[in-house]
Amino acid sequence: MAAFSTSPPSPSFCFTSIPVKIRFWIFLFLIGINDYLPIADSSTLGVEYISRLLEIQDRERAPPSLQISAAYAAVSRLIPSHASSFQFNIVTKEFCGGESCFKLSNYPAVNRSGSPEIVLFCDKDTFAWWDWERWEKEIDWMALQGINLPLAFTGQEAIWQKVFQKFNISGSDLSDFFGGPGFLAWSRMGNLHGWGGPLPQSWLDQQLVMQKKILTRMYELGMNPVLPAFSGNVPAALKSVYPSAKITRLGNWFTVSSDTRWCCTYLLDATDPLFVKIGKAFITQQFKEYGRTSHIYNCDTFDENTPPDDDPKYISSLAAAIFRGMESGDDNAVWLMQVNRSIYTTLSLSLSLSLSLHSVPVGKMVVLDLYAEVKPVWATSQQFYGIPYIWCMLHNFAGNIEMYGIVDSVGSGPVDARLSTNSTMVGVGMSMEGIEQNPIVYDLMSEMSFREDKVDIKTWINTYAQRRYGRLVPYIQEAWNILYRTLYNCTDGLNDKNRDVIMYFPDVDPNSILTSPLLLSPAKHHSYSNHQSLRRTIYELRSDSYTHPHLWYSTSEVIRALKLFIASGDYLSDSNTYKYDLVDLTRQVLAKYANQLFFKVVEAYQLGDLSLVKQLSEKFLGLVEDLDSLLGCHEGFLLGPWLESAKELAQNEEQKKQVRLIVQNFEKNSIFES
Repeated sequence: MAAFSTSPPSPSFCFTSIPVKIRFWIFLFLIGINDYLPIADSSTLGVEYISRLLEIQDRERAPPSLQISAAYAAVSRLIPSHASSFQFNIVTKEFCGGESCFKLSNYPAVNRSGSPEIVLFCDKDTFAWWDWERWEKEIDWMALQGINLPLAFTGQEAIWQKVFQKFNISGSDLSDFFGGPGFLAWSRMGNLHGWGGPLPQSWLDQQLVMQKKILTRMYELGMNPVLPAFSGNVPAALKSVYPSAKITRLGNWFTVSSDTRWCCTYLLDATDPLFVKIGKAFITQQFKEYGRTSHIYNCDTFDENTPPDDDPKYISSLAAAIFRGMESGDDNAVWLMQVNRSIYTTLSLSLSLSLSLHSVPVGKMVVLDLYAEVKPVWATSQQFYGIPYIWCMLHNFAGNIEMYGIVDSVGSGPVDARLSTNSTMVGVGMSMEGIEQNPIVYDLMSEMSFREDKVDIKTWINTYAQRRYGRLVPYIQEAWNILYRTLYNCTDGLNDKNRDVIMYFPDVDPNSILTSPLLLSPAKHHSYSNHQSLRRTIYELRSDSYTHPHLWYSTSEVIRALKLFIASGDYLSDSNTYKYDLVDLTRQVLAKYANQLFFKVVEAYQLGDLSLVKQLSEKFLGLVEDLDSLLGCHEGFLLGPWLESAKELAQNEEQKKQVRLIVQNFEKNSIFES
């Protein structure tokens, strides 16, 4: 069954996916085996507002026979030895009393209602080097999770190339516009241009072919992929071709040392006649290339950028122009726009949000409450001023690896939002900036599209441990209960970006250490072992709060959980998921210990005890080597597979050159250094 549908597939299976830097894929595909479970009685105001979109998408959905064939194919890929145990049938909402439902013949009947219509998946940062085999695996996972609205941004540079040609912009003019493969997320958001490029024509062509395969599979599985739209970001060459065009150069983003070769992108003014023309041309070209769309498009002009004018009327006029561009190319267009509470903090920006949302007809925009598990906007904006929205879990920033989560919020937040007065919520989503980490968080979030009530997390954790390892081991259950209370119970409201000391190059200036007010206070020296003092000390060492290590739990409790994990080895040594979690938990413990060790080095240096500095420094470097050996114990933590996937995707010398450049950037770590 697809969440957007009036005639959902009914088998015993769910396909869902959500990619941002936006990460989006939303799809709910159900594979039934006999007894019907209603799952989508989303009787909120928001669902009423987008009912026309849902009806259109349902009419245009792949035929039932094709969806069933796709379901069988997915099961055959995932569990070939059990594929014959599944039977799939499509059932209508009318059959289920007007609700979306799916049928499980070997599971007790359960009546569920009030679940979201939409399940979103967004991930812009992870898939730059994926081949079709990896994409197929991800789409299968999305389908299993019930995702019905996935972000599908691959290959758009080839579309843009064709669009800009119509505006007399040549391929060579775009060489400093597109970012390199590893930096496309930031290039597409208008944060930078040209970095890691230029993109070879062979890459552009290859990625367009990949996008067509991705879209075909998503449509077969009943998904509604989200395509990109024009946000106003234009190449510098447009100024030369259209000298009278109103084009503004934006300020520097967080990177590339304000070098104008890469920073400070160009924004076409919303009042310029070219704006809607380019927006229409981009939508039209996508329809020409792909043969169809799901009528839902995403773009965000100021994603980590500062508007050139903070007048709410300016922001509103820009939003109106963006939508006119979409609608000019697709009469049924709906804009999917992300909103992060950290952006709309002042009265002026709150007014900008309200005016922007209402610059588009009601029912023609769906908002992503991007970071709802920590900073929900719906509760402080009168349900987004009456606009339909998707409750999203952001969770991961920049693909960083850290055992972290707020599972209580994930297990209750979507239900609270849906049941709130005058709710305009229409779905749940995942908007992480990187995947392949913290599987427990994503397993729980994936379930929330099927749940009517809040989750009893303690009970869920116990069953999760058994499901994850395939057997009941008391030590492991106790360990996971500790991790639930510590690592996965972060309530301090801070963005978790894993800025542990061991993650950095050894570039701390000793002079900054000596002049740190906290370190110059002898009264503080005795308390370095205290977690709060340790955190404050680290803050003093780096002026940018973005770089602060994050500690929100008792490290001694987590060490106890690690001991319980180790004690379970005799029972679970054949489990790959156990091995992954054991390595991950050990990595987490050692990384936090490295922070404490580093500050002992700092203290010794400040006190002039060079012998102790040498001793502790050697211990710290030994810890680095230990971590490297540890992470080499499981392929889930290796850089090599990622680099190899990049090399394998390179089909000629031009593309191999791109790969070498990406690797060099990783070695220098220059792009994100201010």
